[in-house]
Amino acid sequence: MKGLTYGTSVLLMLVLGCTSATQNKDSKTEALEIRELEPAIRDSLDSANVVGSVLIFDPSKNTYYSNDYNRAYNAFLPAFTFKIPNSIIALELGNAVDENTIIPWDSTVRDNKNWNQDLTLEEAYRYSCIPCYQSLARKAGVSNMKTQLERMEYPGMVFDSSSVDLFWLQGESRISQRQQVDFLQKLKPSNSHLSQAPMQP
Repeated sequence: MKGLTYGTSVLLMLVLGCTSATQNKDSKTEALEIRELEPAIRDSLDSANVVGSVLIFDPSKNTYYSNDYNRAYNAFLPAFTFKIPNSIIALELGNAVDENTIIPWDSTVRDNKNWNQDLTLEEAYRYSCIPCYQSLARKAGVSNMKTQLERMEYPGMVFDSSSVDLFWLQGESRISQRQQVDFLQKLKPSNSHLSQAPMQP
């Protein structure tokens, strides 16, 4: 669909956090080339005094770039990165027609001023509007959300009717950087069986 395109050159997932993690390596690693990140990117984490990792995958070279590749297998809450599958699910279910679909403001004033207005899906994505995506998740419902996540092969999400609009922000849901990049790879038009073209990561 217009305005919802897949980034084919480089896929980047950035995870910062100190939550409990699990290891989940797969056998495909040995067939890939792994390189150290450019110092400028690596140093940006150090200068911010945070513990985190950057994982960049270049599909044209079948190469990963990371400051800590082992950490790419640690699983964390998806947080704002979940807006990618959440947007796709809204489109797949017809709760959004395209990037211009309006998500009405609920009139609750929040600290983030960008959220205090009606937003299009594209704007909600750009501003990482939590209440917008909570609204879309509630519209999807538990059954549809689980079905679509399974269809997209997006693993590790744990939720029920009490947490369908929060599970990517708190709770037991976990996904690793490697799993996120693998998920994004499956969204390439040549690989995806989804009817809607996904948002660009």
